Amino acid sequence: MYMLLLIASGAPVVAGIGLVGGALLARLDSARHHTVVLGGDWAAVVRSDRTRAKWAAAVALAGWLLPIALGAATLGLFEWWPDTLPLAAGIIAVAVTAVATRSERAHRHGALPVVDFRRRSAFSIAAPSAIAGAATAFIAVVVTVVAAGVVSSPDELGRYTEFTMAVGDGSAGTLFFGWYFGVPVLIGAVVLVALTWAGLARVARPPLVADERSGDEWLRRQRASDLLRTATAALCVTLGSSWTMIAGASQLRTSLRGTEAGTIEFGTSFAAVGSVLGPAALLVTGVGVALLVAILLRRRPRQRQDLIEHEAAAARA
Repeated sequence: MYMLLLIASGAPVVAGIGLVGGALLARLDSARHHTVVLGGDWAAVVRSDRTRAKWAAAVALAGWLLPIALGAATLGLFEWWPDTLPLAAGIIAVAVTAVATRSERAHRHGALPVVDFRRRSAFSIAAPSAIAGAATAFIAVVVTVVAAGVVSSPDELGRYTEFTMAVGDGSAGTLFFGWYFGVPVLIGAVVLVALTWAGLARVARPPLVADERSGDEWLRRQRASDLLRTATAALCVTLGSSWTMIAGASQLRTSLRGTEAGTIEFGTSFAAVGSVLGPAALLVTGVGVALLVAILLRRRPRQRQDLIEHEAAAARA
């Protein structure tokens, strides 16, 4: 029973997309950051930061798995809060990623401040493609919530959880991603984006360490990437969940019999869109999972060999 529900949820397809896509992305990251100049105590800082990023990615990944488990156990059905779990997990993960580690604070303790006249902002150190991806996912969530909410209808409790269509003198309805589900999702998405922006602003602050500017810059770029990937993943998983609900509602069919024209079939006005949203939901969720898997599979960057030999010679002297 649970296995059938798991297969019907599309989780195996999403997991396949996530594992393959995440492995490819991790390999690309490894090739791009094959070596980096990290001297002094920066190796400990990077190791601590990498461990924390992986824990944060695991928390965000739980935000995808937990609603699936709840659905299989028939818990939280027809309630709004399961749809916000990916965003809640993403908020926690982003908060964990943005906070400085103990190793980093110890490394910077007692260091002389650096005068840096470069203009820094929340987005000055992040890759433009990563920013564009996160912005696109957020806009897609907003558009989905508003568009679905406008066409939703209230149920017997006054909650906008249904889509209804007129059938003769009556009507037919089904569960839908209306305002009841969409407003909490929209609030969670706004909080996630605001926290991500604050985290990027923290990452972009002027460096405090004068001796290892290259290591400092590399670590900031890596942390900004982790922040944006985690936030984008949470938004993609949420988007996939909402699209799945809309795609399911688009399949509503009913008929009116006994008319002069015979039996008349009725369907939703967005049935064609729903047939596209189903596969798109699996794809966008898989992309979100892939972003998290890439963080989990990320390897430690190798230090440049000439710097290692220099430090070894200095230690022997």
